[in-house]
Amino acid sequence: SLLFMPREQVVDFKYVKPVSDVWSMGASFYNMLTGDFPRPIKPGQDPVDVILNGVIVPLRQRYPQIPKDVAAVIDHSLAQDPKDRYQTAGDMLKALAKVLK
Repeated sequence: SLLFMPREQVVDFKYVKPVSDVWSMGASFYNMLTGDFPRPIKPGQDPVDVILNGVIVPLRQRYPQIPKDVAAVIDHSLAQDPKDRYQTAGDMLKALAKVLK
């Protein structure tokens, strides 16, 4: 669904790569933990506008009880620039496994 899409998927869907799925996984974890989406959306607001122009709220800003290390992994997966994210789901899994030990 739209609110689980990274910006690059809306802007240029032909070039979506595994790193885009990492963003969607991070958004799913974020939503499961907080009940909110990474980018705030107001009732009636166009979801595409939110994807293109919205700012991602850091996880601990929404839910301070999340351990810092776990929040850091999820926030890293939600980096706006794909180059700044985990590049594969396996990379994200390794990072989560490390902080959950």
